[in-house]
Amino acid sequence: MNSEASEEPAKPSEAGADSNASPNPPYKNVKDIIKGFRKDVYHAISDQPLSNKQVLEFENRVLFNPDDSEAREHLAYHYRKQVKKRLSFFHSFFDLLTKDKYEPVCKQKFREHVLWIFKNRPLSPTASDLGILWVASLDPETARQASEIWQRHAEENTTNARILSNAGFFFLSPDLAKFVNFQTKAAQADPGDPHRWRRLAVTFSALAKKASNPESRQKAWQKVLYYKEQELEVCEPRNKLAILIELSNCAANAGDFEKSLFYEAEVRKMGWTEPL
Repeated sequence: MNSEASEEPAKPSEAGADSNASPNPPYKNVKDIIKGFRKDVYHAISDQPLSNKQVLEFENRVLFNPDDSEAREHLAYHYRKQVKKRLSFFHSFFDLLTKDKYEPVCKQKFREHVLWIFKNRPLSPTASDLGILWVASLDPETARQASEIWQRHAEENTTNARILSNAGFFFLSPDLAKFVNFQTKAAQADPGDPHRWRRLAVTFSALAKKASNPESRQKAWQKVLYYKEQELEVCEPRNKLAILIELSNCAANAGDFEKSLFYEAEVRKMGWTEPL
């Protein structure tokens, strides 16, 4: 860490007093965060729906071998699309009225396969797919069981950055504070991965832009500054200039104008002549 780096703010949960930093924000308030993530948190097996014959074949494979993770992944994506269609107002209202008598088969099957994946294959790309995780978080029963599974994984794998990160991704929509907590632990377990610091910076940058008062906004920008400095320390050389430019801007937003000027000078040393 260079001498200009700031000390880490006290706790992730203290990002600001703004409602967007609350433990349970509406999903729409984290869309800006998701947009800032790299595409490596998505893992669409196929954009094409399975035919009835294919669904039957995969279900038979699971029936014959419950540990067939490939078949379960295909089925999870297939049923996710069907469940997603039921998120319309009409279907949601109908499901609420009939929940004690009738539950769509697609919801039952999605829950079955996705919970198996979370429990038995927590390192799989499917387990960190934001599309899968979002739909799982919207069904109360699936969300309840998934929450317990990921909490247990995190408690049993305190030094496994990938599992901690995947656990965090599940909580991105239903519990932003837990998302930040697990992503922070993942970054601390694997501090040499710049992507982990970048995700935290992206998160607080989105919160800063939506903050309702100057104090919470500045606190969030201070978080961004800290995490971007961690990213700078371990970034690839080809990314250094872009990160330095970001650092100059977020330092200014955080109210640290001395540091903003320092990073601007570093940018100029690298030959950048355009306005920051």
